[in-house]
Amino acid sequence: GACILKAIRKLIDMVNTRKGLHVDNDKSTYGHAAVAYALSEAYALTKIPMVETAMNTMVETLVSGQAKHGGYNYSHNNRANEKGVSRFDLSLGGWHFQALKAAFAAGSSVSGIENAIQMAMQGMKKEVYVAGGGFQYSNLGTDEKEKVTPTMSAVGALCLQLLGDPVCKEVTSTITWFQTANAGEAMKCNWKGIRDYKSKTTYHWPLYQWYYQTQAIFQNTGGKGAVWNDWNKSFQTELLREQYKDGHWTSPHNKYTPEPDKIKSPGENIKTFHGQLDLDIYSTAMCTLMLEVYYRYLPTFKVVAAPPPTQEGAADSKKSEISGLIIE
Repeated sequence: GACILKAIRKLIDMVNTRKGLHVDNDKSTYGHAAVAYALSEAYALTKIPMVETAMNTMVETLVSGQAKHGGYNYSHNNRANEKGVSRFDLSLGGWHFQALKAAFAAGSSVSGIENAIQMAMQGMKKEVYVAGGGFQYSNLGTDEKEKVTPTMSAVGALCLQLLGDPVCKEVTSTITWFQTANAGEAMKCNWKGIRDYKSKTTYHWPLYQWYYQTQAIFQNTGGKGAVWNDWNKSFQTELLREQYKDGHWTSPHNKYTPEPDKIKSPGENIKTFHGQLDLDIYSTAMCTLMLEVYYRYLPTFKVVAAPPPTQEGAADSKKSEISGLIIE
């Protein structure tokens, strides 16, 4: 409880002192979405006014930073390129879409949030879905990255599920793609043999993929049937085996790649995360979220109605201090 309280206070302080985490302070803008997501779920649980204020400040940044096609780009830079195309980054967008839905479910009052969610769904289907199943990294296609990838397919499927279109063809065909592409290689949670599904070279973001993929398959199957059972057995077995005795995880690459400190390409490695500690925090968070798919206390996709306050509770709700938050 105390750790969570400190984290919430820190997030609120960051939003207040940096006035919504100005885009100039974080060129990638992944942090903006992550902070908005965390505050949205915190507010849904607590209904504390100062958490709501910070949440809405961040959601305003997300809504105003969305491109006309419904997607997001680094620094919320939506200028068109020489071909007249505004970049749609599905990896970056995925965190923004989760945050928008969490804020909407929490009751955010920001104007335009519902329209932003609708635009996001339309944009994913039009800009980054690949006919036949799967999603690509961006709408720039082969000019930037190869087309369908397991990671982006998991992102696209889950976000459409969360935003309200769980049985559309884009989702169902992508779940099928996971089972059939390259003999179902994407359905294997293999820490010691991470491979790109086409080139067979080392794959750089396995935990990122599995975080989205676990949720997407769970939502698609309801946690029942052969498809879920296969994936559940695979990822659960690996996570339990790879967890350290003190409870933390590190990334597959950091654990099994020879001389991981010399990896230069972006990915789940020490260089990208600027040190072992940050990498382990990220890895532990992603693995924990995977295991929580069975019983998340506040699923992003669920709107939780706040109970009517008692007379004492009503008085407490007017306070602007977070000290009244109790997490058991």
